[in-house]
Amino acid sequence: MTSVEFATFWHGSPLSRFEISCINSFVAHGHRVTVYSYDNIPNLPKNVVRGNAREITSQENLNKFLIGGKPSIEHFTDLFRLHLFQKTNHIWLDADVFLLRPFDLDTSKNIIGFETEDSLCNAVLKLRNDDKLEKLLHKTESLAGQNIMWGATGPKALTSIYGEQIKDEALPRSVFYPVHYEGFYKPFLPEYFEDCKSMCKDSYTLHLWNHLINKMGVFKEVGPPEGSYLHMLFKNTSFDNYYPANIMRTLVYNQTVKIGRDAGIKKVWGHMGSAIMNSIRRRIPS
Repeated sequence: MTSVEFATFWHGSPLSRFEISCINSFVAHGHRVTVYSYDNIPNLPKNVVRGNAREITSQENLNKFLIGGKPSIEHFTDLFRLHLFQKTNHIWLDADVFLLRPFDLDTSKNIIGFETEDSLCNAVLKLRNDDKLEKLLHKTESLAGQNIMWGATGPKALTSIYGEQIKDEALPRSVFYPVHYEGFYKPFLPEYFEDCKSMCKDSYTLHLWNHLINKMGVFKEVGPPEGSYLHMLFKNTSFDNYYPANIMRTLVYNQTVKIGRDAGIKKVWGHMGSAIMNSIRRRIPS
């Protein structure tokens, strides 16, 4: 076990096999991982620590950040990780981040990376407990109760406070986010295996852009297609079944071409749900 410790937050349903695979990738490289929650997580991996989220921030904050008028757990976690930095020495990781190699970066300073040329991302993050963190926390808390845009409490707020001042310190996109969110589907398709392997060869992590995967309609108890980069990463995960490559291509097509990135998961299933699930069921032993 190394001295580098990571943490994330989980709420509601049990962890899917995708999240378990990602969390276990950190444990497999000898890192301690704490998953904070307000309730018990029935399928938390054995070598992962369960943390009491109440020690970080009040459960009352869960429903304070609204997207389309509905509470957003993703934006609550933007607040949660800032309180985490004030109270612990953990490095934050989103539960959809896969560790590709041991994390040997200097953890005595801010750990922060670009997701584009001019936007910082907070999926892998550690911020010093200083005036800048306090300013970011104040900005984030000021958005509570408002109907905000996606990312307003995350990359947008982070970049607005840290962007110019941290340009020399922030790590290039290739370190944590080698696959751009516009190509989020590439690790799922066999034809992009070599591209993904090349993009990730010097990277520490691969971010799976979970909100886009959810929009695409991926059922995360079914593994990625054989031959895909993600299938290779998830090789030690016990999936009972795997998506056929042609069905994954259909999901990708519907999300990126036919329906578009702004369409929700309901539209995806409306177009393809029955055919996809029937095909999957035929491959699951009775």
